[in-house]
Amino acid sequence: MFKKLGSLFLAFLLLVASTYPQGATSKIRSAASLPATCTSSSANVAADIIVVSSVFYKCGPAANTWSRLDGQDAVNVWSASQRFKGPTPFTDITGYGARAVNSLPQTRATISAGSHNASLASPSTLQNGDGFTIQGAGSTNTMATPGAPTVTPSIASAGTTTGLVVSTAAASTTYSYKCMVRDKLGALTAAGPATLTTTGQATLGVQTATITTATLSKDVITFNTSTTTPIRVDSRVDVTGTSVSDFDGRYIVATVGSGTFTVKNVGIDSRGIGWKASQYASSSGGTVTYIVSNHVVCPQVMGAWEYFLYGGPGVATFNLIGQSRVNGDTWVETFIDDYGPTYMANQLFPSYVPTTAPSVATNDPLTTTIVSGGGTTSLVLEAAAANSVTGATALFDDGPAILAAATTAAANRSTLFIPPSGFSSYWINSFLLLPNTLNVRQIGNVIESETMELQDSTTWSGDWSANGTAQFGTSSNVFFNTTANPGIYTNGLTLNFSNIGFATSATNGGTLLVMNNVYQGSFDNVTLYTGRGGAAGDYLSAPLVLHSYNAGGNNFHFSRTLFTSGPSQTQTSWTPIFHMPTNQDGSGNPTGGSYFVTCEGCFFNRRGIEVDRSGQIFNFYGGGYRQGGITPFFTFVNNNGFSTIDILLNDFEQDTETAGTVALWSLNGAFANANINMISVNNATQDVNGIPPPFTGNRPGMVWNFGGSMGTLPTRGTVNNFSGTSRTYPYSLSTLVSPAQETHFQLFEPTDFPAGHPLFWDLGQPSNISAGAATAGGSLTASTTYFYLVTAVGVDGGETTSYATPSSSATTTTNKTIHVTWTGVAGALGYNVYHCYANCTLPDGRPRTGNYYFVANTSGASYSDTFNGNPIQPPGTTGTGLVGLNATEIYSPRYITTSPLVSGVSHTATDTAPITADHLYKKPDMDGTYALDLSGTTSTIIGTALTATCDSGTVAIAGAVAGMPVHVSTTDGTDLGGAFNVRASVTTNGTVTIYVCGTGTPPTKAYNVRVIK
Repeated sequence: MFKKLGSLFLAFLLLVASTYPQGATSKIRSAASLPATCTSSSANVAADIIVVSSVFYKCGPAANTWSRLDGQDAVNVWSASQRFKGPTPFTDITGYGARAVNSLPQTRATISAGSHNASLASPSTLQNGDGFTIQGAGSTNTMATPGAPTVTPSIASAGTTTGLVVSTAAASTTYSYKCMVRDKLGALTAAGPATLTTTGQATLGVQTATITTATLSKDVITFNTSTTTPIRVDSRVDVTGTSVSDFDGRYIVATVGSGTFTVKNVGIDSRGIGWKASQYASSSGGTVTYIVSNHVVCPQVMGAWEYFLYGGPGVATFNLIGQSRVNGDTWVETFIDDYGPTYMANQLFPSYVPTTAPSVATNDPLTTTIVSGGGTTSLVLEAAAANSVTGATALFDDGPAILAAATTAAANRSTLFIPPSGFSSYWINSFLLLPNTLNVRQIGNVIESETMELQDSTTWSGDWSANGTAQFGTSSNVFFNTTANPGIYTNGLTLNFSNIGFATSATNGGTLLVMNNVYQGSFDNVTLYTGRGGAAGDYLSAPLVLHSYNAGGNNFHFSRTLFTSGPSQTQTSWTPIFHMPTNQDGSGNPTGGSYFVTCEGCFFNRRGIEVDRSGQIFNFYGGGYRQGGITPFFTFVNNNGFSTIDILLNDFEQDTETAGTVALWSLNGAFANANINMISVNNATQDVNGIPPPFTGNRPGMVWNFGGSMGTLPTRGTVNNFSGTSRTYPYSLSTLVSPAQETHFQLFEPTDFPAGHPLFWDLGQPSNISAGAATAGGSLTASTTYFYLVTAVGVDGGETTSYATPSSSATTTTNKTIHVTWTGVAGALGYNVYHCYANCTLPDGRPRTGNYYFVANTSGASYSDTFNGNPIQPPGTTGTGLVGLNATEIYSPRYITTSPLVSGVSHTATDTAPITADHLYKKPDMDGTYALDLSGTTSTIIGTALTATCDSGTVAIAGAVAGMPVHVSTTDGTDLGGAFNVRASVTTNGTVTIYVCGTGTPPTKAYNVRVIK
C-alpha cells in the first residue's frame, strides 16, 4: 500500500517541486491525525509526509503548519498552472519552452560559421530555453539573381493585384524597374538588372475622364468622352453619375475609337426599354474610371517564395515599391503591378528587406534554442551557425517551441494547446512549417513577423477564448496578428478554422491567408481584418486568396465569417477582398476546374469577392451583409472559352452601396454565362443615381428575382416573382400602370393571356428633334427660348415618351413662329408636339417635370408652332403599341403577313380603323381572287383598223414603277380572237402603256390593267 502511494507521490512531486521543495528521500507514514508540532523541511532535509484518511500532508513552509498536498486524493484541486506535454489531455506549447511576452526581446548578435556561441551587443531579457533567430546566420542562399523584368504599360482588366491587365497605347514617360527575390526562410538575392520603358503613361493609378453622351442600341452602349483616353479593348471601366442611372455600371470594353468606347451584352436592351418611366435609350454626363499601371513580370527563379520590385519614374533611384503574392510548390506568380505612389504607399514589408535595391545577397536566418547564457551577452545555442554574421538582427522566437509541441501532438494524434497569455503574446519570428494531421486549440494571442505554413488535415479552433469581438464580428475571437505576407499559408487538403481572427496592422497591402493546392475547407466564426479594419489608403490588401490546380470538387464553406478592409468609401480600390484566381496546372499555366462555395451569414466591408476562371464551372451560394461597398459584391471573370456560374443569394442585405451586387465580365473573346437566383436581396442606396443595379457588366443568362429593393433589373431574361406575382404585363391600355417586372421574354411554350389583357409591341420614340430658327407671324411670346418634345401616338391612342433631350429655339420681337422637325417611327398614326419656355430642363439637360404645354397633334414629321398651347404634360411612361392584339381584335396602322405556302410572298395592308368583333374583313389570300397584291384601273381601246403592227394607249396607275409586272385582261372576259394579242408594261413611273398587236380591225373592248406590286 505504502509502496504504491509512494510512487504516486513521487510522480506528483515532479509536478509541484517548485512549490514544495523535497530532500533526497521522503518519509511517508500514515496516522489517525496530524501531530500538533512539526519542523518544515528544506532542499537538503528529508520531508515528513503523513497520510490521514488517504490525504497527504507535508510540514511547511511555516513551522508547525501542515500543508495539504492536493493531487493524490480522490478529487484533485490544482493550486497552480499545469503544463501538459501530452499527449493526454493535450500538448501544451509552454511545456516545450514557449512563453508569452509583452514586448519582443531583440538585439544584435555576432556568430561565426560552425559555432554555437553567439555574442550579443547588449544584455537582453532572453532566457535559457527560449527560441532564438539570428538573421543571415543560417543556410547558404542558393537562389540565382533574377534577370531583367518585362515591363508593360497597362490598364486593369479586372480587379487590381489579380494580374489581369491589357496593354495601353504608347505614351512618353520613362520608368525603370529591378526585381529581387526571397526564399521561404528569408534569404534574399541581390537585385537584378534594370528594365527601362519610355512608353509609360504620365500618371499611374486611378484615372478618370468625363462622359459627354451615351447611347444604347440593342444591348450595346456607346460612350463618348470629352478627351481621348488610353482605354483599350478588354479594359475594365467603372461608369458613374450618368443622367440615366441604367447606364452606370462596371464593364469590360468591347471596342474603342477616338474619344469613344463601347460595352456589349449588357443587362439593359433598347428592344426592352419603355417598360419603366426612367428608362431611356440615351444619356448624358457622367464619369468613366480606369486604373493604369506598369505591369512588371520578374523572370522566374527556382526556390523563390516572393518577388520584390524596386524602381519607379525615371532612371535614378530604385526604391522598394511592392511585392508579389507568394509562390508555392504548385503555384507560380512573378508579376507585380506598379499603380503609382498613392496606391502603393504605406505597405508593410519584412523588416530585413532593404528599402533600396540591394547589391548583395543574404543567407537564411538561423533559428534555434538558447541552451545557456540567458540574460547575458554570451549565449550558447543548440544549433551551430552555417554562416558568419556580425551585428545581425537577433530576435526572441516562440517558433521552435511551437514546432516541437506540434510535432509531438501530430505524432500522437493529440491536441496542440496554445494556453492563455493574458495581455502578452506568443511571437513567431521565423518561417514555421507545422506537420499535417494537426488539431489546435488556441486561447492566447499570437504575433507573427514570418509566415506559418499549415498542411493536410489541419483543424484550428479558438472557441475556448474570450478575447472580445471585432466590429461586425459574430463571436469572440482569439487573434493572429501578423506583419508577414501572408500570415498563414496552407498547402494541403481539408483545412478547417473556427473562432479565429486574422489581422494585420499594415495601413496598406498584405495578405492574411493564402491557401495553396486547396481542395476543401471551412471557416466558421472567422474574422479576416486588414487595413486596421477599414483604414483610408488600404488599396492593396487581400485578406484571403485561394490557389488551386485541382480539376474539380474544390468545396469551401464560410459561416458567419467577417471580411473587413479599407479604403474609405470615397476612395477607389479594385483589389478583391477575397480572390480566387484561375486554377494552374502546377507549372504556372491556367487550367480548368470547378468550385463549390457557400457563404452563410457572412459580413463584407468595402470590397467584394472576385473569381477568375479559364473555361471553368463555379457555384456560389451566399447570404449575409455587405456595408459600404465600393466594388461589386461578387465578380465573375472568364478569360478563356466558355464558363458558367450558378449564383444563389438568399437573405443578403447591402448597406450604403455604390457598386451593386453581381458583375459578369468576359475577356479575350471568352463568354461568361450565369444563372442567378435572388431571394430577399436588398440594396440600400448610396450611389448618386440612387440604388445601384443588382447586375452589371455582361447580362446574366437568366435571373430569378424574388423581390427586394435591388435597383433596375435587366430588361431581358428576368423573372420577378415579387409579391406573389408569377408574371405581369407591361401596361394596361386604359390606365398606364407601371409593371411589377422590367424584362424581355422569349416564349417557347403556348402562353395564355387572360381575357382583357392585350399583347402589344411598343412604338419607338421620335428622334432627331430639331427646332429651327423662328420666323415671322404666330402668337409665340416674343424674345423667349422654347424647348420642344415630340411623342408618337399609336393605334390604341397611347403615347410614347419623348427623346431624352429637348431641342430649343428662341424668338425675337419680330418673329413668333418656330418650325419643328423630327424623324418619325414606323407604325405611328401621328405625333404630339409639346413646348416649354420656363424652367424646362435639369442641369444635365433632361426635361424637367412640369411647365410643358401641348401644342398639336400632326400626322407628319414636322410642325410650325404658332401659339402657346395648353398646359398638358408629356407622358413619363410609354404605353402604346405598334401592333396589338387581344381576344377580339388585331389593330395596327400597317402590318405585314407572310404566306407560309409561298416563300418570300407577303401582303401589306393599311387600315384606317382597327378590326372589330362584328366587322369581318378578309384580306386577299391564296383562297381569294388574287394571291398577290394587284392594283390598277380600267381603260378602253376603240376597235379600228390597225395602222401599224401594234397600236398603243396609256393609262395612269399611281405607284407603278418601271420593272413591275403588268396584267391586262378584257373586262367582259372574252378573247380578242386569234389574230390579235394584248401586252402592257410600265414605261415610266405611274404610267402603263398598253399594246394591241395583230392584223386587221380589233374588236372594241375595255381592259382591266393591273400592276403587280
